[in-house]
Amino acid sequence: MSEVWVVPVVAVALVQVAVIATSVYLHRALAHRALVVHPVADVLFRTVLWLTTGQRRQEWVAVHRKHHAFTDQEGDPHSPQLLGFWRVQLLNVYYYMREARNRGTIEINPRDAMGKAASIIGMILMNITPDEAQRAGAALSAGLENGTLSPIVGREFPLSEAPRAHEAVLAPGAHGKIVLIP
Repeated sequence: MSEVWVVPVVAVALVQVAVIATSVYLHRALAHRALVVHPVADVLFRTVLWLTTGQRRQEWVAVHRKHHAFTDQEGDPHSPQLLGFWRVQLLNVYYYMREARNRGTIEINPRDAMGKAASIIGMILMNITPDEAQRAGAALSAGLENGTLSPIVGREFPLSEAPRAHEAVLAPGAHGKIVLIP
């Protein structure tokens, strides 16, 4: 094979690998939970997607699920009906990235999470506005006061025993929060 053809062949091969990883891993395994991949395949797919697209899998899945929630209506992040077939085909990555950065409201139905035995385990608050932080703090305080929120406290340590508390956090089988008391 001539050297002239190497670059286009490699480019086509990389595109196909990215398409397969997107279709099988992001779409079928993560977004729709239609199949379970072996942990080794999971790492391989994540690596391939990182190297070929740079997209975060959590963002891709969230955007795709929003697409299904609003298919071909207002709110669909990449509807060919609303935006046009060629526009979506040629600018699909742009639409995904734009929607992934959207700070709009996300509603979670707890029944959906319970029905799938799903867990909501954390969040990032670094980009919230001061007003959002104040409202979140007020909602948390209200939940703690009225009993709708009940944190699981594993152990309490006086602040003077912070090194011991750190060891407890790292210990196998730690359950609940480790709290330092001033």
